[in-house]
Amino acid sequence: MPPSTSRYFGLDALRTAAILLVMLFHAYSFVPAALKPVAAYGWMGVDLFSCSAATL
Repeated sequence: MPPSTSRYFGLDALRTAAILLVMLFHAYSFVPAALKPVAAYGWMGVDLFSCSAATL
């Protein structure tokens, strides 16, 4: 069976946001003060990525 060529760009954007959240979380000490509240919840990016990958 050939692989599907259709992409869900909404899911791609969601996975991109999840990856960025995790990266902010791991670079917390280097993040500007304005992004620290967002970076504090970066651990949620792992769950978000896992859920979005499971929908495929």
